[in-house]
Amino acid sequence: MEVAAGLGGVESLAGIPGETSQRRLSGRALAARGIAEGFVRLSLGIEGEADLVRGVREAVALARARSSPAL
Repeated sequence: MEVAAGLGGVESLAGIPGETSQRRLSGRALAARGIAEGFVRLSLGIEGEADLVRGVREAVALARARSSPAL
């Protein structure tokens, strides 16, 4: 058994398996487990539905903004 990257609590968390819990696996091993590059694992807490949806939308918008090439 390995130490978990984070079990969370009542809060919601997002993690990138290839960089956290599965970081020791090769690209081939990740693919064999169905974990593609850029996959994000969500662990939902006890927030209300609207808060969860808003939080995910904000996070996706921020990630897109950070990954877009500068104009």
